[in-house]
Amino acid sequence: MKKVVSGLFAIFFAFTLQAGTIKVIEGNSKIAGSRNSVLTVVIYETDFEEVIKAWKKKMKSTKVKVKTSKGEVFADNAVIKKLGDHSMDIYARTEKIVGGSKLIVGVNLGGVFLNSRDHKDKYDSFARFVEEFAESQIRASIIEQIKDAEKELKRRVKAQEYLVKHKESLKNKIVGYKNDIKEAELKISTNESKQVTQKKKIEAQKIEVESVKAKEAKFL
Repeated sequence: MKKVVSGLFAIFFAFTLQAGTIKVIEGNSKIAGSRNSVLTVVIYETDFEEVIKAWKKKMKSTKVKVKTSKGEVFADNAVIKKLGDHSMDIYARTEKIVGGSKLIVGVNLGGVFLNSRDHKDKYDSFARFVEEFAESQIRASIIEQIKDAEKELKRRVKAQEYLVKHKESLKNKIVGYKNDIKEAELKISTNESKQVTQKKKIEAQKIEVESVKAKEAKFL
């Protein structure tokens, strides 16, 4: 779901990303059928359904089997090259929140879930991996929003241009109508003059008719 945002709003979020305020929070949550250690990140301006689709695509890029069950995505024995050659079972789900969505990820390293206390280096690397994913989703969402906003702006500019042209067309029609009125008024004046002349001719012809009738009475 896309929302139109202002340029200022987009710039604000771009600054937020550059400032590195998108942070993964460690905690415990229901994942993989029970409460386990998880990494949670808020992904602003992005619908939770879009986030889980993107995460699923991300997991598929690791060339492993990915399943979805009850809104939870499971990547079996995933290997993320930038994090090393070790495989891991990765579980993820999303939640809808005000202003965006929340991504919750749990990583099973083989009986124990990834956490900062027992696996600091791996945790830090995976946390950065999740942060980069969140940042990419926010950027992609904002880019789409800017495109939508610019598209709407173009539509409104085009509508304004039409109104301006339509106004000019109406003004030209008014000028045309005024010219037609002047021409019609002139024709009316000419018509009235012709009527006066025609009435005189009619009166003259009446006299002529009476004159002819008088001849009939005189000679017949």
